[in-house]
Amino acid sequence: MVVNNVVLVEDETELALNLRELLGSLGFYVSAVFDNALGALEFIKLNKVDLLVLDIMINGDMDGITLASEIKKKADIPTVFITAYSENDIIKRVIDVSPDGYLLKPFSKESLKTTLLLALSNYQKRTNTEVAIRKDDVTIQIRDKGFISLIPASEILYAQADGLYTRIYTVKKAFIIRDILKDVEARLPASIFLRVHKSYLVNKHAIDMFNGKILHIKDITIPIRRGYYKILKNLVGVQAEEKI
Repeated sequence: MVVNNVVLVEDETELALNLRELLGSLGFYVSAVFDNALGALEFIKLNKVDLLVLDIMINGDMDGITLASEIKKKADIPTVFITAYSENDIIKRVIDVSPDGYLLKPFSKESLKTTLLLALSNYQKRTNTEVAIRKDDVTIQIRDKGFISLIPASEILYAQADGLYTRIYTVKKAFIIRDILKDVEARLPASIFLRVHKSYLVNKHAIDMFNGKILHIKDITIPIRRGYYKILKNLVGVQAEEKI
């Protein structure tokens, strides 16, 4: 992740200057420095910010924790607190805003570097996970007795081919739709659904156990096509095999 625009919020002028210089030496360009929350909020409204580094006790009515909370409502920015405060009530408030990093003063250049890199890594993993969840959170439409049911993909346990139709089994009930299994497969996220057999498509998160020939979803036995066992182990994880 490229970090070109860092916003620093620190009310101690000398420390703010030192931090700006230190961040620059680590390859982090500080585009703006503020000693209060209102200035930082206004800047973030109008500019792209890659990283927010802030103290907890700053000038004005709003402290750093409240500032971070307000920013979170409007933008998703990796956030690191640099502070001298470690009291329990402070920590509890910090936890509530879920920062990506927290560093106690005084600190070394190396500890600052480590904290920032870990924070950016945590942020990247978090946002990647959120993107993956949104991508997998597909809803498919199923016509059922004159009504259209919207079924989240995550609720589908498995689908079974039945000639020109497909039977879809969900957590709550079963449906039969006028689509071949191949077309149903194309509408579902490949990261979740596996074609374990020519007649079966399964939700990998619904698999209770499996071996080289069959798998179980609840009390249903589903055949596995020849040669798919090793692939299934890699996709589902060997821990599932150990349930047998």
